[in-house]
Amino acid sequence: MCPEPDEGRTDGELVAASARGDDAAFALLVRRYVRQATLLVAQYLGVRDEAEDIVQDALMIVHRDARRFDANRPFQPWFFAIVRRLAENRRSRKMRRARLMRLWIRPHAEEATSAGTESALVTGLDAAAAIRAMHTLSPMQRACFELDGRHSEARH
Repeated sequence: MCPEPDEGRTDGELVAASARGDDAAFALLVRRYVRQATLLVAQYLGVRDEAEDIVQDALMIVHRDARRFDANRPFQPWFFAIVRRLAENRRSRKMRRARLMRLWIRPHAEEATSAGTESALVTGLDAAAAIRAMHTLSPMQRACFELDGRHSEARH
């Protein structure tokens, strides 16, 4: 395999070039770190698909904010701080959702879900309790739980 002509450039040089619109420089930066970042997040979350999504989001942030990167500082800690923050946010959301689901599931549904039946989870929800709880949330928090714009008090 022949080395690419840009392989000798530093991460800082690649980020600066990327900020100027050099897609090849950004692609090289991606190749340098995507595998390591994906493996790290997959270990942290335990789900490779989610890890790939998080790393992709982190790379989009790097691409978007490349002009703000200080080339005198190392790239790797900056990038992995973004990756770690996104992974921690994802994990926190999952844990929060799991906790809320446990609060809203009827006791007999918990037994059924432990047996692995996803439909039992849905049928075990106390819909009225969930709706009442949602109405106590701020509009922003409530929007996080609504799946689409068709949910309203008129329907319930």
